[in-house]
Amino acid sequence: MKNGRRNGSIEVTRALKERAVITALRLPAQRRWEVEESLDELGGLAMAAGATVVHRVVQERGAPTPALFLGSGKVDEIAEAGRATGANLMICDDPLTPVQERNLTQALGLKVIDRTALILDIFAQRARTAEGKLQVELAHVSTPASGRAVDSPRASRRRHRHPRTRRDSARIRSPRDPAPRHADPS
Repeated sequence: MKNGRRNGSIEVTRALKERAVITALRLPAQRRWEVEESLDELGGLAMAAGATVVHRVVQERGAPTPALFLGSGKVDEIAEAGRATGANLMICDDPLTPVQERNLTQALGLKVIDRTALILDIFAQRARTAEGKLQVELAHVSTPASGRAVDSPRASRRRHRHPRTRRDSARIRSPRDPAPRHADPS
């Protein structure tokens, strides 16, 4: 929070006291240098928001876990690094669901945000006019939980990282699939 207050209804994540652990997940289809480069960029964004990056963690996994995004061992490692460095914030390079954010916050004892929230916080800090502040507020409330509303170098890679749920895929039909059959009205 900025000076212990809210900027409108957006909680600004900037304070000189913010000490951040930045994290990323590397999937098998990704090259190590891509993830490291994206994490470097995240560190720059964190500094632009007023945080000091005190530790960085990359986990290599086949897929994110539904509950914590990262594996439980890596979460324990981050918690230990947070205690050792005095961190009070974890910033994930990938979009987190609200459940993952809540679970990570409880497991780590740190405030947890993702790249999208960080970018929106930077915009909120820099908005000067009432119109600009309103636009940031609108972006904040209209950003889906997956964080895809903000484009970034990893946005295209994120799409294949978070597979559609069964409910979503049930609505998608291949052109080769037969048309759905309807009951004969006669």
